Amino acid sequence: MNVFRGVSAQHGELEEDGHRHRYTGQQGQPAARAPALAHGAFFGVAMVVASDLVPEHRKGRAVSMVAAGLTLSTILGVPAGTSIGQHSGWRWAFWMVALFAAVGLAGIVSLVPRTPAPEGTGLRAELKVLRRPQVLLVLLTTVLGFGGVMTSYTYIAEMVTGVTGFTDGAVTLIMVLFGIGMFVGNLVSGRLADRAPRSAMCGALALLTLVLGAFTFTVHDKAATCVTVFLFGAATFATISPLQMRIMAKADGAPTLASASNVAAFNLANAAGPLLGGRIIDAGFGYPALSWAGALVTLAGLLLAGLGVAAERKGHTTTPPITPAATSPSGSAATR
Repeated sequence: MNVFRGVSAQHGELEEDGHRHRYTGQQGQPAARAPALAHGAFFGVAMVVASDLVPEHRKGRAVSMVAAGLTLSTILGVPAGTSIGQHSGWRWAFWMVALFAAVGLAGIVSLVPRTPAPEGTGLRAELKVLRRPQVLLVLLTTVLGFGGVMTSYTYIAEMVTGVTGFTDGAVTLIMVLFGIGMFVGNLVSGRLADRAPRSAMCGALALLTLVLGAFTFTVHDKAATCVTVFLFGAATFATISPLQMRIMAKADGAPTLASASNVAAFNLANAAGPLLGGRIIDAGFGYPALSWAGALVTLAGLLLAGLGVAAERKGHTTTPPITPAATSPSGSAATR
């Protein structure tokens, strides 16, 4: 998928054998839509499956391992797709996408154990879960929390060259720092989500808000920018495991569609953040303003997360105690 992103992001048109091929216009829309349709469904289901394969106290780490695959594929796949498209033609990039997909399918079929679907689950149950207030609150939290990321990150190359003073050639190294931060933050947050999922969620959003706010000032210094970009990447992917754990806990009983919807919420933030950033630039506020605007958006997500936690605690204090036999192990673990 990220090989596809690399070749499609690099060129709207590619020339091969004397002919120009456009695949990002109307003729290319079906090709672009296919991986987009698969993205949310695959990662949503993959995270549910991964969490079901491990004990209760390791579910956060299982979700983070799925997200770690996404970070590595982003770091390696995008430049690989770009390089293949440039040197061998865009068709070879798509053949590589098909090859990697086939290898992944073979791995799933041979290595992932078959597990029967729980009784009472189905499309109707999955849709019913999406009407739960706490599930809807998590989805909105994801859109706002991650929307702040994309408000700033989309224009990071312009920021570090136009404001910080890095050369165009240094942008790749800056992005490597961001990618390393993503990987580290994701793995750490998975462990924290196993210990205290609510604290991990709110803490990750709070850290992300602080880093975005600090980036407004550190972007003017090269050394400080490098440190901030690493922390930016770490805080960005530190939100994924806790938010996915949160929505799977709140969609207990039929979590698959809710999990996929939360991945879709991340993608909605990917679209809305750049739109907000573009409006800020058009208004003449300058590139540093993108980070404080992103901090405000993420802060709104943090406030929603806090609202959900407060409502959950209030519900526990007002609900009469139930017998131990009626208490589910997953329910107790999800409310720490």
